[in-house]
Amino acid sequence: MAAPETVALGDPAAAAMVARQDVVVKPVYSCSGRGVRMLPRGSPLPRDEAAIVQAFIPGAIYSTCSLAHGGQPAVTVVYRAVTLSGSVAVAFERVTDQPAIEAWVTRFIAGTSYSGFISFDFVVDEAGKPWGIECNPRTTSGLHFLAPEDLAPAIVAPGTAVRFRPDRQLQQFWSCLTETQHAFGDWPRFRANLQQLVGTRDVTWHWRDPLPLLTMPYTAWQIIAMARARGVPFGEVATLDVGWYGDPVSAAAAAP
Repeated sequence: MAAPETVALGDPAAAAMVARQDVVVKPVYSCSGRGVRMLPRGSPLPRDEAAIVQAFIPGAIYSTCSLAHGGQPAVTVVYRAVTLSGSVAVAFERVTDQPAIEAWVTRFIAGTSYSGFISFDFVVDEAGKPWGIECNPRTTSGLHFLAPEDLAPAIVAPGTAVRFRPDRQLQQFWSCLTETQHAFGDWPRFRANLQQLVGTRDVTWHWRDPLPLLTMPYTAWQIIAMARARGVPFGEVATLDVGWYGDPVSAAAAAP
């Protein structure tokens, strides 16, 4: 699997890279796209922060989510974002036209004898070549495409089959509603978001148990309030308690 050229911020090679092409600056300690910046060729690089500078690869973003046992994948979902909140997908579509991505994930899991959940992000360029850009050793939104009743048995009993849900598109309704409201005035984007909003099933909705969806604005009000106060996407605030932003004890000890 190809990967974009990557150097540490502050390395002379970083300045040379941005002088010849567009780049992506990624904080070393971050999650959910927090602090990621796309810089056009010739832009000044930021200073005095822990980050990497990576060659920008134009193309379509695809993601995966796998459950594995001892190097054998029980299931791998390949999907793409339909609606984004910042850089976090809040509506998504399962795809079956990226065999190279799924084959590479299978090889990686086998080569590392991996057990557990693992997820990857890729850019597929105009020539159809996938580039690996991120790994998350956890679940991602791809989990929503798996049959819920199969997950616990597959975790505790390796070899249990995991089925896909019949839905090819799913959404997180409240986040998608917010993005539709934000698109008001940008009519092509607003129409696309509205069509997706009214025509796509929510990841938690079930007519026998509607309360998880209907009560979400109440149960998540603290996250919603903080996101509004900071002017950032819901997903960025929702991951504050699971993100790793460096060791404050080590940072304090290193300070003059």
